[in-house]
Order: sequence, then C-alpha cells, then structure tokens
Amino acid sequence: MIPGLPEQHVETSPDDPWRVKRPAWFYEALCRGVLVHAPPDKSPQGWPTRLERLWPVELPDGQLVACDPYVAEAHVPPFTTVLAPGEYEAVIARSHVGPDHERNAAAILLRSDNARIIGWEMAVTAGQDLTTLGTGEFFGYGVDAGVGMLGSPEGQAAATAQFAADAGMLDDDLSRALLDAPLEAVVARPTPGSPRITIFRSGWGDGSYPTWLGRGENGQVVVVVNDLLLVEDPYSSESQPPPPSEPPVPPAQPGSGDGLGGSDASEAREGE
Repeated sequence: MIPGLPEQHVETSPDDPWRVKRPAWFYEALCRGVLVHAPPDKSPQGWPTRLERLWPVELPDGQLVACDPYVAEAHVPPFTTVLAPGEYEAVIARSHVGPDHERNAAAILLRSDNARIIGWEMAVTAGQDLTTLGTGEFFGYGVDAGVGMLGSPEGQAAATAQFAADAGMLDDDLSRALLDAPLEAVVARPTPGSPRITIFRSGWGDGSYPTWLGRGENGQVVVVVNDLLLVEDPYSSESQPPPPSEPPVPPAQPGSGDGLGGSDASEAREGE
C-alpha cells in the first residue's frame, strides 16, 4: 500500500517569505495529487502526481545530506538540523507531464509516526544565512549529472567513492540499479554494511534544488521534501524562470555523457 502524507496544518500570510510559502503550497499540491503548471500565455495545466513508496532510508545519527552524489565532494556537509535517528520511509512523487512522459517532482522522507505538520523551514548547511536570501532565492544542492540523493553522510561518502572508482562508466551496482529502476529512483546500500540512501532523477535535470523540513507539534522534523522544482508557485513568477511548456527530450542513455538514462513505468519498490 502506498503511504499517504502527514496532514498539514500550516497557515501562511502574504507577508511571509517565499521560503515559507513555497513548501506549504507545494506540499498541499502533492497531497491533492495535482501540480499546476502555468506556462506564459497558455492555460494552466494540471499534472497528475502520484506517490510511490520505496524502501526506508537509514539515518543512524539523524544527520542528513542532500547532493548529486556523482559530482559531490568526498564528504558533503550535512544539514544543520539533526533529525531523530532511525529509519525514514522514502517516497518519490511522480508527475505526468506529457503523453507517456513522467518526471520526479519530489523525493520525500517520512517519519513512521505520521504526525501532522505545523511549520516549514528551509534546510541549510553550516554558514548558510537565510537573511541573505532575496524573494524566490534559496539554498540548494547543485546537480550536474541529473541525479539527486538523500541519506546519511556515511551513505553519501560510500556512494560518491563508488561512483569515483567507476570513473563515470555507470557500471557500478548503484548506477545499474538506478538505470533499471522504473520509477527513476532507488533505495539501496552503496556498499555492504553502509546505511541505505535514496538516489533519483532530478526533475528537469541539472540545476539547484531546495530541501524543506516540516516540523510537528513536538518540534521534531516529521517530513523532509526535496523539491525538484517542476513547476512555479504563485509567489515566484517574477523571480524564477518557468519550466519548459513542452516535455523535454527524454533523458540520455548510458554512455552519452549527459547523465543517467531512465525508464517510465509504475513499479512501487526497489530493493536492496
């Protein structure tokens, strides 16, 4: 059974910064199962969006890293917010953006208690100051291989080392698992004994992507949403370029030098 998302009880006002209004708007769209794409001079399009469950991700000490593991440094700084240690169910949000064409809209980590969300914040790493951000600006991780990752620092280091040892040939176990994943997302151990991480195709491809933290009434983070920016929200049309009005060319196949290829189907889980 595909999991639902925790209820959101978040009220925003026009005076709130974009980094508060965006996650509340985006999360509500995921809960409704429709992302609204409004290209310039065209009628808005509703893109059906579904949630697909993966295996749990392991955060042994609660530290969380987000990055493109193919181009990341050996050790990426974790977010300053430390989550409760343990397993988090990984969910991928898939949007139907055109005929026989789907894209990942978000990668999500859920706590098992499913507590309701009462507030949102942007995940940051050490030295990132939210007060320096303008309207529509955010701190996010850069993607240059069309792939994102959520997981522990140990899992990230193991994955990045594996990709580096393979020298970009995409013949390592983790790359092959992602290439074969119908959902363009997989949860796996990069090496035997390392914590499970999730890696996934990133929205429209290369770029920069923010991560939102939803807090429950007890102050703990109950949901993590890596926003892959498929669509604009009503608050950012003046500050961010719109996504393509037509589906882009399907992702490159292995060996092309343009990142990982992918496939489209609706399988629910990827194993270890």
